[in-house]
Amino acid sequence: MLKMTRSAGKHGVTYQEIAYAVLHHAGKEGIQDRNGLDAVVFVGPRHLGALEEDYIEVMVKEAEPGEFVAFHAMTVTDVWRYLIEQHKRDR
Repeated sequence: MLKMTRSAGKHGVTYQEIAYAVLHHAGKEGIQDRNGLDAVVFVGPRHLGALEEDYIEVMVKEAEPGEFVAFHAMTVTDVWRYLIEQHKRDR
């Protein structure tokens, strides 16, 4: 199950867009949140047919076994754009 925090929507990204990007991600990387807890950043399209400029970055952590929480989502920044490029090279 995937949930989202209020802060994940503060940049105007919807739950549907977050879920789509996570399920259809072009790349992902393990990270730590600001509290040092394990999380994952996913970079993927907002919807079917999205252009690269419309990809989003979504940060997710596991709250409980089988329960995941998206706590950050916004248009992909240069920090994570390389995950798209890696995906294109690996295809």
